[in-house]
Amino acid sequence: GCLRVVTNTLTVSPPTVAGVLSSDQSICTGVPASNLVLTGSVGSILRWEYANDAAFTSGVTNIANTTIILTPAQMGAFTTIRYFRAVIRSGVCSQLYSNVVFVAFYSTTWNGTTWNNGPPNATTRAIFAGNYTSSGDLYACSVRVNSGTITFNANHSLVVTNDVVVAAGSLVFNNTASLVQINDTSINTGNI
Repeated sequence: GCLRVVTNTLTVSPPTVAGVLSSDQSICTGVPASNLVLTGSVGSILRWEYANDAAFTSGVTNIANTTIILTPAQMGAFTTIRYFRAVIRSGVCSQLYSNVVFVAFYSTTWNGTTWNNGPPNATTRAIFAGNYTSSGDLYACSVRVNSGTITFNANHSLVVTNDVVVAAGSLVFNNTASLVQINDTSINTGNI
C-alpha cells in the first residue's frame, strides 16, 4: 500500500483589541499639536485615519502610518478641527477602530458687531476684522488684527497666552489699560 502524511500548521490569532488613543487637544494657533498615542491595542495597526466629523462620514482620509504614535507632521496642516482614529487587526480577525479624538485650533472673529463663534477665551484665537472697543477684560490664546481700530479702555486688559499680530488696522491701549502676555517667549508683530 501507499502512505500519505499531511502536515498542517494552525495559526491562532488573539482577538483584535482596538486600544485607546490619547486625549483630545485644543490648541492655540502657532503652538504645535502633541503626538497621538495608541495604548492597549492587540494586533497590527493597519493605518490611521482622519475625518471632518467625529462619525467619520465626511472627508475620511487614510494616513500611511503603522506605528502606535501619530506625530503632528503626520496629522498634516489644518487650521480648524480634525478627528483621528487608528485601524487595528490581529491576524485574520476582524479589523476594529480605536476611539476617536480631535485636534482643534479654535478661533472666533469679531466682525465689528459680534463674535462669530462666541467670545474668545484662553483656548481660542481672537481675530479682529472690524472696530472693537472693550467693555471689560478679554482673554485669548493668541490675537490677530486684520482690520479696524481695536481699543482697550482704561482699566481693561487684553490677556493673551501667546502672540499678538497686527497685520492691518491698529491695536490701542488707553491710559491704565494693559496687554498681559502669559508666554514670555511670544513674538508680537505689527503696530501695537
